[in-house]
Amino acid sequence: LRRPSMYIGLETCNMSISRLALPDHLDIFPHVFHPVSSSEPDTVFPYDGNARMTFNGLVSPGEPHVILNNSTSMILQMRVRDHNMERCSLVSTIPTQEALERRNRTLTLDPKSVNLEIWKLDSSQGEIDTKTLSWRNRPRLISFLSNLVVETEHTHQSIEFDCGSAAHLLTLEISCPASGCNIDFWQE
Repeated sequence: LRRPSMYIGLETCNMSISRLALPDHLDIFPHVFHPVSSSEPDTVFPYDGNARMTFNGLVSPGEPHVILNNSTSMILQMRVRDHNMERCSLVSTIPTQEALERRNRTLTLDPKSVNLEIWKLDSSQGEIDTKTLSWRNRPRLISFLSNLVVETEHTHQSIEFDCGSAAHLLTLEISCPASGCNIDFWQE
């Protein structure tokens, strides 16, 4: 369902003053970050592969499995969170090997620097159901937005793009270009 704006009339305020109350940027993590594969178009990847049973029941760390290669891409979906924050960019931060080992994490990144593509998908069908999401039924491709470099021990940011108004649902696909790449890790 469409979410009503909680900022009724805010657009009539003097923006130079109201902008002072907002942070320079707002970090938003997608509520959907899910792989799909063109080589297995009907495969639905498990959404919570790191969930484990404890004496209290099923515990989910909420860590998506990021897989990017020539046939597998990642579908992202998020809501634009705030008024006057309609410009978005994606950021990749890859820690050092030592930092990964301290946190008991592994990372496959081949080659050591990859230039990914960011595509805008159709969000008109609403929130994605990860229990049924596959390559064949993923949202329709709309347009190319930007590139994003992923590189060991570096932070990179895509160019900014329009992500819609507050409460707007934004759906993206991140994919490897035609040349080969292999990225595999659990997003913390």
